[in-house]
Amino acid sequence: VQAYPHLKLVFTIRDPFTNGITENIDEKLYESVELTGFTISGTTKAIDKYFVKYGIDPKYKSKYRRQFQKPLFLIIFCESYRLMSKAQRDNVNLRQLYESYLTSRNVKVSELVDEDEKRNVTLMCMRQLAWFSVEQRRSGLIPRQNARRIADKICPMRTWKNNLLRALLIENILMDTLSDQEVGDLVMFEFE
Repeated sequence: VQAYPHLKLVFTIRDPFTNGITENIDEKLYESVELTGFTISGTTKAIDKYFVKYGIDPKYKSKYRRQFQKPLFLIIFCESYRLMSKAQRDNVNLRQLYESYLTSRNVKVSELVDEDEKRNVTLMCMRQLAWFSVEQRRSGLIPRQNARRIADKICPMRTWKNNLLRALLIENILMDTLSDQEVGDLVMFEFE
């Protein structure tokens, strides 16, 4: 980068990983900008804009105000809401929101793994990964080898090109994260 003074390299790091990455970089070589999500006024503007775009009843604004401060949650909520029936919308909870969101993302994932979308392999895999995270990792990050094993059981006999784990990574439903010396490479849920 120093050889090209007009070139800027931009990268983002989530809070839990900042120390592990930035501790080995000379602070003079980079400028740090901290993004904390929406401000209170920014949250209100974003919610208003998205609710109008998706035709969402304003009564839901107060129910999830705290969660809406995370931009990804606002998108997940809006995408999920539009897929729900009136009865589901009136009694919606966080689990239903995420499951509806994963079901909507399943169309593309199923295409990538060459699978019948009616099987909803995305939701099936994410449920098993969540269970594994809670039961085996105390709600922690998941060793990539375990995620691969779970994905391969759901969609067996796939080359990496059509692998379910790969599709979930490509579609940003899961993401690679730092490695652990004891268990190796880890993956985590894209939405926390």
